[in-house]
Amino acid sequence: EVLKTIDEGDADDVTKQRIHEGREKPGALWHIYAAKDAEKIRELLRKVGEEQGQENPPDHDPIHDQSWYLDQTLRKRLYDEYGVQGWAIVQFLGDAVF
Repeated sequence: EVLKTIDEGDADDVTKQRIHEGREKPGALWHIYAAKDAEKIRELLRKVGEEQGQENPPDHDPIHDQSWYLDQTLRKRLYDEYGVQGWAIVQFLGDAVF
């Protein structure tokens, strides 16, 4: 299941090769976006929340409440509707991401 998530997570070919050759063990999958796209991401999450019948109080920040995961479907929608594309980073055991 983890490998499937990484394969669907838009990781680059070199990273996928590191995983599938079994040389290293993945620890986390990150999807990184430019800070300038934060408001567009909020707009999408609010829109999806409304479609699912969730309330969106004015002081609510859907990015920071940690209740969303941008799966492949939401990442595609973010790109298609808002032109926002992120980068997938697989953090292997022992790697630092900063």
